[in-house]
Amino acid sequence: MKVIKYIGIILVVGSLVYMCFASTEVYATFPSLDELFQKAGTFLNKGAAQPKLSATSIAALISPVASVLLGIGTAVLIAVGAVMGIKYMTASPDAQAKLKGQLIGLVVATIVLYGAYGIWGITYRIFFSMVG
Repeated sequence: MKVIKYIGIILVVGSLVYMCFASTEVYATFPSLDELFQKAGTFLNKGAAQPKLSATSIAALISPVASVLLGIGTAVLIAVGAVMGIKYMTASPDAQAKLKGQLIGLVVATIVLYGAYGIWGITYRIFFSMVG
C-alpha cells in the first residue's frame, strides 16, 4: 500500500514539474487600439439592439412560478402536518415528545414559506408604486 502511495506522489510531483518547465509557445496577437475600440463598439451595438426587459414582463414571468412553488409548499406542509398528527395520536408519550420537537421545525418551515412569499409581495408592491 505504501508503494502505491509513493508512486502516486512521484507521478503528481513529476507532472507538476513537467507543467512548470515544459515550453509552450503562444501564437496570440494583440489587436491595435483602433481595432479593439471598433470591436467593443460592435459588441455594444448588438446589446443595444436587443429588446429591454420591463418590470412588468419580469413580474409576469416570476408570478406564476412563485404561485406554483407556494402551492407545492402548502401541499407539502399539509401532508407533513397530517402525517405528524396521525403519528402523534398513535404514539407513546416518549414518541409524542419527539414529535413535538419536530413540530417546531414544521412551524418554522411554515413561517419561512409564507414569510418569503409575503416579503416578495411587499417588495413587488413597493417597486411598482415607485416605478409606475
